[in-house]
Amino acid sequence: MRASYFFKFVQDPENDLSILFNWKPFLVEFEEKPERILKIDTISTGDVWKEVDVVVFNTWHWWFHRVQ
Repeated sequence: MRASYFFKFVQDPENDLSILFNWKPFLVEFEEKPERILKIDTISTGDVWKEVDVVVFNTWHWWFHRVQ
C-alpha cells in the first residue's frame, strides 16, 4: 500500500467486533508513472477482504462532483 492510504483498525474482543477503516481513492491498482493508469483487473490488497462479513463502500462524496 502507498503511504498516502489511510488505515484505522478498531477491535472490541468483548463483543467479537473488529472494524477496519481503509481510505484509498481507488479500489483497484493505480499507477501514476509514466502515465495515469487504472489496472481494473488487479486488487493487490484483495486478500484482506476474504474473511470479512460486511463491506461498506462510501461513495457519497463523488455524487456532487461535476466533470470539468
